[in-house]
Amino acid sequence: MDQYSILYTTRTAIGLEPEDSAFDEEIKAHINTTLAILKQNGIGRGIVVTDESQTWEDFKDPLQIDGNEYFYMVPLYVFTKTKLVFDPPPPSNVAYYKDYTDEILWRLRAAYDVSEQG
Repeated sequence: MDQYSILYTTRTAIGLEPEDSAFDEEIKAHINTTLAILKQNGIGRGIVVTDESQTWEDFKDPLQIDGNEYFYMVPLYVFTKTKLVFDPPPPSNVAYYKDYTDEILWRLRAAYDVSEQG
């Protein structure tokens, strides 16, 4: 998955048509905030999504070898976190989404902490 456009795949994951750019400014703000949260937690490289040219590979830090074994969770975290703020689920599911994103971040932090200590 890391070879694909971050913006394009996130649009699809949150339920929009992949070519529907009507909400791109808002979606990019949420994506960039989420990528910054990951970077602050020691995951990936600092990038800013400005259009469809930024890919998951651009965010992946090749020096984080051990942690990158779990990189497949990064897009899921971005998708879920973006969906939660852009198009929240029904109130009965909000806690589930929040708990899920918290767990993914915890697991990513654990995986990437190991890679930086090794």
